[in-house]
Amino acid sequence: MTIAEVLVALTVFALALLFLLPLLPAGLHSQRQAANRSMATELALGEVERLSTLPALPPVGHTSRQVPDFAIGTDVRAVSGFAPERLLEIEVRVTWKERGTALSVVQVTRVCGARF
Repeated sequence: MTIAEVLVALTVFALALLFLLPLLPAGLHSQRQAANRSMATELALGEVERLSTLPALPPVGHTSRQVPDFAIGTDVRAVSGFAPERLLEIEVRVTWKERGTALSVVQVTRVCGARF
């Protein structure tokens, strides 16, 4: 291999590296965003499950709480046409910030007052 071939090979390698390096942080960011979205979904599903399995229906209203890196807001509403002790709608919104942007996941379910 001559010195010219080595220089050409190194130049091609350097150009390829310069092209691929900017893609690395974007890939890491999307992985972190996917991990945060997955964690938020699990938190929302867990909160819906917890409220749905209470011995009595949760009270109508809004509650919120903080866990590390996430805020969990819960809205319990009466469903139109039904008495609040018969059917409620539970909406759980988990929010977090990523690069200065607020992101959120929402889970909604209805809970019947009759416990069998």
